[in-house]
Amino acid sequence: MLAEFSQETSSSITFRMLDRVAAPELIPKAIVTMVRPYIKQHKLSKEELLFKYIEDLIERSGNMSSYSYEASWEDRAVAVIKCIKDLDYFCQALQSLMLKAALPWSDLVENIVKQGLAVDHPRVSQLKQHYKVVELRIMLLKYDIHNYNTSDESRACTLWKFLLSQDTETSLADALQVTTVYSREKAEDVYMFRLRYLIEHQKVAECIDLLKCISSEESLICAKRLLIWIQIILQEKEDTDCIDNEYEANEELIHDECREKMVVTEASLSVIRFVLDKDELKPAEFEELKRMLSDLKCIHCLQEEYGKFLSLEDYREEPVREMHLRDYMVSVLSGKLTGPSVKVCPGDLERKPGQAKNFTYNKIYRLAELLRVTADQLNGQLAIQAARNGQVELAIKMCKEMYELVPDEKIGEVFYTVAHTLCKVQAESEVNDPENQWFSKEIHELACQAAIICSPDLLADCQELCRCTRLANQVYQQCENEEYGITIQVCFISQTLSADSQMSVHQKDPFEDWTFCDFYEEDSLVLDSNYAMPLANQFTLCCLPKIHSIDDRQPLQQDNIVGIAEHQIEEEPDMEQHMIQSISQCTSDLVSLLQENSLALSYVLKTMLTCAGYTTRRLMGFPTEEKADRLDGIMKPIYGYGSRMVQQYSLNLLHKVLGSKKVDVELASEYALMIPYKVAVDKLQSICTSSGHNYGKIIDISRVGKAVALSNSDQQLLSYYERLCTKAEWGHRLNQLQISFSDAFNSDQSTDYQNVLPKMLLHGKNDRQMFKDYCRDFNLNVDDALLLYLEMLLLPSQDQMQTKAAKPPPIDEFVVECVLELIQNKNALQIKLSRILDKLDFYDYERIDFVMVQIMSSCKLNPEEKQTVEMGLKLLSYLSVYTRCSKPSQYEIMYRYKTEEDQLLHGSETLPEMSKTRLPFHPLLYGSPWKIIIPELDASTVSSLQPIAEVLKLLPDQMNMIAIKNEMDKVLKQWELQERTLGESSDDTGWNSNKRLDLKTLENFKTLFMNIKDCEMSVAAARYVAKQLPRGPDQVMVLKFCTMLACRWKDSTQSDPKTNEIATHTYDKLTDVYKRLSTEQVLYKYNLADPAYLMLANNPARLIFQLYEHKSIEERGSAHSTDFPDIHTAADKIAAATDCTVQKIRQILFDKWMPPQICKTDTSDDILFDSEPIEMTEDERSFRRVVYLLQYGEVEQNASSLVKSISEHSGLSIASRVRAIRCLFALLKDRDIEKIALVSASKLRECLQTYLYMTQLETLNITMSVDEFTSCNKVELVRRLWRNHNHEPKAVRLISDLCLQYKINDIQLWNGLLQQFLVFNTMNYLKYVIVKLSAIQELWQVPCLVRSWRSVILQPLTAVSPPLNDEQEKVCHESLLLLLCCPVISDMDMIEFSRQFLRLQMTSHALACLLLVSHTEKKKRQIQTLLSSGCHAVILDQIHKLSLKRLFLPQIDQIVSTVFDNIVCTENYATLMSTPHCEAFQNYLAKTKNIDGMLCKLLETNGVEDGVKLVNLYYQHNAETPPANQSAKNTMKEGTLKLKIYLETHHLLDKLECDEAELRDHLDV
Repeated sequence: MLAEFSQETSSSITFRMLDRVAAPELIPKAIVTMVRPYIKQHKLSKEELLFKYIEDLIERSGNMSSYSYEASWEDRAVAVIKCIKDLDYFCQALQSLMLKAALPWSDLVENIVKQGLAVDHPRVSQLKQHYKVVELRIMLLKYDIHNYNTSDESRACTLWKFLLSQDTETSLADALQVTTVYSREKAEDVYMFRLRYLIEHQKVAECIDLLKCISSEESLICAKRLLIWIQIILQEKEDTDCIDNEYEANEELIHDECREKMVVTEASLSVIRFVLDKDELKPAEFEELKRMLSDLKCIHCLQEEYGKFLSLEDYREEPVREMHLRDYMVSVLSGKLTGPSVKVCPGDLERKPGQAKNFTYNKIYRLAELLRVTADQLNGQLAIQAARNGQVELAIKMCKEMYELVPDEKIGEVFYTVAHTLCKVQAESEVNDPENQWFSKEIHELACQAAIICSPDLLADCQELCRCTRLANQVYQQCENEEYGITIQVCFISQTLSADSQMSVHQKDPFEDWTFCDFYEEDSLVLDSNYAMPLANQFTLCCLPKIHSIDDRQPLQQDNIVGIAEHQIEEEPDMEQHMIQSISQCTSDLVSLLQENSLALSYVLKTMLTCAGYTTRRLMGFPTEEKADRLDGIMKPIYGYGSRMVQQYSLNLLHKVLGSKKVDVELASEYALMIPYKVAVDKLQSICTSSGHNYGKIIDISRVGKAVALSNSDQQLLSYYERLCTKAEWGHRLNQLQISFSDAFNSDQSTDYQNVLPKMLLHGKNDRQMFKDYCRDFNLNVDDALLLYLEMLLLPSQDQMQTKAAKPPPIDEFVVECVLELIQNKNALQIKLSRILDKLDFYDYERIDFVMVQIMSSCKLNPEEKQTVEMGLKLLSYLSVYTRCSKPSQYEIMYRYKTEEDQLLHGSETLPEMSKTRLPFHPLLYGSPWKIIIPELDASTVSSLQPIAEVLKLLPDQMNMIAIKNEMDKVLKQWELQERTLGESSDDTGWNSNKRLDLKTLENFKTLFMNIKDCEMSVAAARYVAKQLPRGPDQVMVLKFCTMLACRWKDSTQSDPKTNEIATHTYDKLTDVYKRLSTEQVLYKYNLADPAYLMLANNPARLIFQLYEHKSIEERGSAHSTDFPDIHTAADKIAAATDCTVQKIRQILFDKWMPPQICKTDTSDDILFDSEPIEMTEDERSFRRVVYLLQYGEVEQNASSLVKSISEHSGLSIASRVRAIRCLFALLKDRDIEKIALVSASKLRECLQTYLYMTQLETLNITMSVDEFTSCNKVELVRRLWRNHNHEPKAVRLISDLCLQYKINDIQLWNGLLQQFLVFNTMNYLKYVIVKLSAIQELWQVPCLVRSWRSVILQPLTAVSPPLNDEQEKVCHESLLLLLCCPVISDMDMIEFSRQFLRLQMTSHALACLLLVSHTEKKKRQIQTLLSSGCHAVILDQIHKLSLKRLFLPQIDQIVSTVFDNIVCTENYATLMSTPHCEAFQNYLAKTKNIDGMLCKLLETNGVEDGVKLVNLYYQHNAETPPANQSAKNTMKEGTLKLKIYLETHHLLDKLECDEAELRDHLDV
């Protein structure tokens, strides 16, 4: 030991001293007490020594772990470090501790480190760096990394990539922590790696969330780098969409690569959307990103829908896109689509063929949209491909859709190609194939559409195609109409094409629709379509050039026939001849097939024109002689043969066309011009001669002849055919009118033409222009004919007059005016028009007006005639807007007949239909107008007839008077009809008559009265109406208006004393009558029409006084009814009608009735006591009248006046104050009273009660003030009153009131009071008193109390006798209720009460009384005696009736149970078997488990079903009893089983008196 000690230094000894300290918390004390003195003694540096101790301690113990009971070296180090004051040594020691302390740190180490990081020293930055490294090491522990060399920065990138690859919630934050430790690592790299990781693992949403979480600048940089990476991924392995069979082995690998590209593409879309939301982008970058987003969307759709994986660069190349679309389309349409280029959904295999077809084309259109190929280009290619594949219907349909949507030059080229291809397809069809379908019309329409929209370079070829397809279509129209004919063809097309295509199939040729002439239709030949159509299409192909590519065609290039070029002919000379022979052969075959059909001529002409055109093109320029000779040798036989056939076919077709039903003139003219002139003329003449009088055919022949004459300049022949045509046209027109023109047609004499004119004039269907044309064509004079024609135009025909139509046909005014202009003799015209006017119908205003206007304008009239015409026109203007409302009069009917002969001849004719709505014109203007107008006048028509009266110079007042009389007559007739219909008597003595005028009629009368300008006449008219009306409101209203008119008459005659006196007398008389009737009206209206009141109708003031004494006012306070007359309103209306001052009358009545009558003091009884009403006193009547008066007007204002009168300073007597308080409570509710009086309602009631007591004392000559009464001893007051006034009923009642009010419970006093009440026989008040005493238990000992209760209860029972009415029954029922309230009921004789109720036939109440008997045996015996009479059903019926009247017995359950128990005891079940109470009885038995007797009774009477119901009911009320809990069914079978079980368990089968065996069998069944 000494040797060891000798080797120690002062420093090491210090270390040993510190090591000797066992507990770390004692180290600071040991340093102070032992170490510091030693250090001072040896002159050592404390801070340095402590730092070296830390290093030594860490070196010795840093790699060691302490025992569980030994302090950790870290704690010792921390304790020593805390003692270091020098910050430099402190930071160095802390740094050494941080490097060697075990991870994770303890709380002590963590706290000392945080303390060191908070100091201000240069070494703190190193501490912080070391702290980051420690945190990194701690973080790595989560990933189970313990020995990572944190000083090696080269492995930092690998470290954070490893952390990110762990894909934990904190992996990103941990990786970013690595970048904070190593400055060379950037956060952007970490984010980028994480983003790529998320995308590769299909976590696109998390990728976007990460971009949103980081800063804007970093997110933008990462997004751009991410997009570059995505483009690189898409660029790799571009051939993944071109998969062949050689890759089948690597199918899974390829699928993963494709899936990766799809995920990357999807992520790119989300990233671009995220970047586009940033505001930091430049415009160029923004546009580029938008373009990239659009492209990537399409690429993504291509990947998902078609399995095509294109890079962004390839997608932006248009040739690449077109190549992909073309390959896909060819594969689909040819049925060769294989490989994964198209995804097939499971649902696609289940589609029907049509749906699958549509789905395929939808996929093609979708692919074109994604590859940005326009729909027009795609549709064109699809149509061409469909035509080449033989899908004719589809190609036509697609072309039609393209024509409607995008008609341009490229579409025209597509149409041409499709039509050419379809012709080739049709030409190659097999001859005898029954499934051939011909689309010649559709092909022709397609060719025409191509010619419309094609480019100029293609126009000539399209025109040639149109000509050829039109000929083919005409051939098809001549084919058979049988199994494969045109009808079946149209039906097929209708099924295969769209709705628009169907419409086009059935539509006619627009040229035919809009050419207004007849077309010749060939109907003599029916061709075989399977043979004719291939020939026609072969001819089309022979005449058409080849199809060139759209891109290869040169500008303005036109092909030769079938596309043979010049160099080909020079190389192969025989080719040209072979070509011409093929056309000739096709033509020869077609001509032989068509025979003499017009189409044969068309094909011959087309062949010759084609050959001529070809020859012309070949010989243009400077042809060689050899070429010309060769062509001449080829074409000469064709021309010669064709010419002969043209002439032969033309002559035959001319005869055929002219012989057809409808002649095609243009076609016939062409045929005639194609043959020699002389042959044509002879042929036309022979046909015309054979036509006879067939004017239509002669017209057609004439037109053809004129065309031939014009072509050959033959004027003589032209004149002949023009004359023939004119005659034939007139013959045709007149023949349609059934007018014979044959004589004039065969002759050229003018007399023959004039003989036709009368027939034309008499015909109904003619016009002015026809006469004019006829006369012009045949040079005739028409002046007389025009006058006759004019009469026929203006006068309706006999047929039209006999039809009696509602309105004759209108005049053709234009024609008439034109005829009038042509007539030169105006005098004859005036005479004719006047005669026509007299003959016109009286009611035909339109014709009359038109004729009169023409007379005025076309004729020269004298002043008198002119005035008459003007008057008639003005009258017509008013009549045309007026609608008649009365029947024609006899005068009107007879006015039509000028003489007796006319009446005899036409008397049986009825008036026209227009007579029901129109007035006659002629009688009004030329006859007696009053006879026509009087029946029409009423309130609704007088204003309309006023203008007519002015024209006819009739008096307006007279019209109004007549209208009033007519209106009144109409009302009286209506009332008379009502009496006849309803059987009512015409008793007009009363006021409530059913004969009332409606408001409209009354208003009409007023209007008519006011329209009369003469005042005296208007008063007379009003008096007439009032006199005709029965007594009632209408008469009052008319009288009121009559007085107003009389007043106006009186005021207007001030200057004429004599007339004014008459007017004044009339006014006064009418006013008196009006006032009296108005008063009676009010009385009847408010149910106050008593004879006494009606007698006072002339004295309104006295009447109002009497009304306020009406008995209903007295009943309002006690009765519950609200059907009382409104006296206030009646008084107001009477005063308003009679000019009385009703307010003054009310004030007089108030002053009369407000003071109470002192001698009548019994009124207080009804206020204080709840007794039955007694006869009302006069003072009470006055009180209720005053209350009713105060209810008028402002109630609150009246109440305020009452409040003022209540105060002691008002000077009123106590009785008046009582009256005022009572009025106040009668008017308002408590809260309203408190609001006005500013005193609580309870205090006012106390005051009222005090005043009442004081008034009662005053009647007993005891005068006291309010204060004296309030402060006096009430017991002494009562004793004094009893001593001095016990013989007076009023005093006794006052004493009882005071005792009850002030709770004076003297038994002897109350016994005397009750005896006195019995002596006075005041039962109502005694009832009130004993009910009050029942609440005071100490007064139940009053000896007379039992007697009082008995007397009060028996009094109503003994006062009546059966049978009782409802009111009596209610009073007796209340006696029973009162009995139940009796406190001494045990001392009462209940049997006596029961007998009284039995006497009144109230058995249920009698039983209720018996139930109150206190002695049990006696009660049982009395109840048994009562029920032995068999009154069970009676008691139950009475209880039911009481419940219907809402009169309920408190003991109802006890009564019912007593009745039911008695029935069970006596087994008298038959009593209730057939009553409504049987169900309740059975329920009672089931609840009390006492159904045995009832069940046996039912079974003995063969009531098994009723027994089942009873047992079911028993188990319903006793659910716990088996077998109720065994089955929930309620069928008859289950119920019978329950019945059987119940009988067996209760041993009832032996007790039954019925046949037991039979019952068992029934139950078993």
